[in-house]
Amino acid sequence: MHILQSMSTSMLNTASDRTDNASPLRVGGIATALLALATLGALALAIASGLAADGTVATGGPLELSVDRFGAVLLVLVTGTATVISAFSRRSLDNDGRATGYFLLVGGVALGSALVVIQAPPVVLLAGWLLSGWALVGLVGFARGFAPARR
Repeated sequence: MHILQSMSTSMLNTASDRTDNASPLRVGGIATALLALATLGALALAIASGLAADGTVATGGPLELSVDRFGAVLLVLVTGTATVISAFSRRSLDNDGRATGYFLLVGGVALGSALVVIQAPPVVLLAGWLLSGWALVGLVGFARGFAPARR
């Protein structure tokens, strides 16, 4: 339990306390645009897997990633949900100096979840699982006024 507490404290210190000169609306807009592009890519994969004879879209190379029809639908849901969350969060974090950290954490959850959804070697699955878990820990502790999140 001590390891989890130190990891969550480190995530909170780096992501939620960060302040920079970038406008939160600009950072939120960039994050939303990138997530929207990921959603469009996921839709393209869903269409391609639907048109494929075996229902799978695969890449060559050392990682041998592939997406089947069900995985493509899950990928659309993951990226689409993250896009909607990011779009609505932009307005809520208008003058919050922690916006950059928040959008990095939302992107981390989306990327990690996408890595878990696709068919990949176990190392990629583990990386996605860890990334999404750490980012979720950061998001849970993001609200400083919520006492149970800080424990």
